[in-house]
Amino acid sequence: MPNEKYLAKRKELMDQADSLIEEGKTDEANAKMDEVKDLDAKFEESQTAKANLAALNDKAPKMPDLSNKDKTLKVVEKVENKTTEEDPYVVAFAKTLMGQKLNSEESEVLASVNEKFRAETKTTATDAIVIPNTLQKTILRQAANLHPILTDVVDLFINGMITVVVDESSSGSGEGWIEESDESPEGESKEIEISLTGCELSRSKTVSWKLKKMSVSDYMVYVVEKLAEIIGDDLAYGIIQGKGKPGEGETFKPQARGIAAFIKSEQVVSYTTADPLSEAKIRGGIGKVKSGYDVVVYANNSTIWNDIAGLKDSTGKHYFVADATAGGVGRIFGKIVKEEAACPDGTIVLGDVKRGYVFNTIETMSITQEDHAKARTTDYVAYLIADGCIAQNKAFAVIKKQ
Repeated sequence: MPNEKYLAKRKELMDQADSLIEEGKTDEANAKMDEVKDLDAKFEESQTAKANLAALNDKAPKMPDLSNKDKTLKVVEKVENKTTEEDPYVVAFAKTLMGQKLNSEESEVLASVNEKFRAETKTTATDAIVIPNTLQKTILRQAANLHPILTDVVDLFINGMITVVVDESSSGSGEGWIEESDESPEGESKEIEISLTGCELSRSKTVSWKLKKMSVSDYMVYVVEKLAEIIGDDLAYGIIQGKGKPGEGETFKPQARGIAAFIKSEQVVSYTTADPLSEAKIRGGIGKVKSGYDVVVYANNSTIWNDIAGLKDSTGKHYFVADATAGGVGRIFGKIVKEEAACPDGTIVLGDVKRGYVFNTIETMSITQEDHAKARTTDYVAYLIADGCIAQNKAFAVIKKQ
């Protein structure tokens, strides 16, 4: 689909959805926005196909350089009479998951990568194999399509425990401006240290053996989509709602420290059924975020379209403006609104995740498989260690329905 035709059609649908919202026809507006999502998906597919075609025109088979296994090696693999250029570890990884026999080069590459991985980690099962970096990036990218907060957060990828200094200091008072004879005043500083020791995250997916008859490339697409869905849900949950480490008498499993769970009370705005969400409460939440931070509004689909989108001024004009061109589903008071399924109903997170939240993947993602001959299925268990916490309380505010 040509870019001009796509943009014109998209604008037409967005205008129709906006008009329906103005008329109070929420169901029809949601249906129209579903059309926008379908259009976006088809356009993305066509752009990917074009990029793949262009890449094939430029590529030529290359011989692998076996002198350095850490480099991305390129080999030509024939899969079902189709020739594709792949990273040999990706091919070996995929064939292992599909139960196919590896050639000597693939076995060597697989062993080289995973022996190093197991030597660096202590928690990974001995039969686990590390998911290739290219696939991990694809998994996280697809997870981010479902959870935009995963796109906004910065992952440090530091292998080991780190300590985060959480700044709770107040704004500057101007007392630092002095004359020559003055002594330098001491700054007021409220800081606490939080250790990100890591929390284990593991999810499984059962796959029928029938699917193993797919081509390697198609099977990888399927596995990536499923892992992105289940891993992405838990990662986003941790950033928004994570309970942190259990204290004495608590029995929940260690998790990241979520924004909504650990935000300071002075950064919270509340509303109830009797005292519903209003534009003043939205403005109040935005106003609690310290100047200098970029405010993004995160809420789930229900909260956006049932609570936020319905707010109107005295003339009946909606404060919320549907607009998907900026990376969200719309704007309110100029701030981008993003649909984040990890937010509970009635919870709105506002703030700068990129600068105000620290997230670290301590151990990269690996996968273990277990075959069940009687059921003719295979369980794939993905595993990683990660942790996160708020680094700047003033970078966030939360609006909660009580």
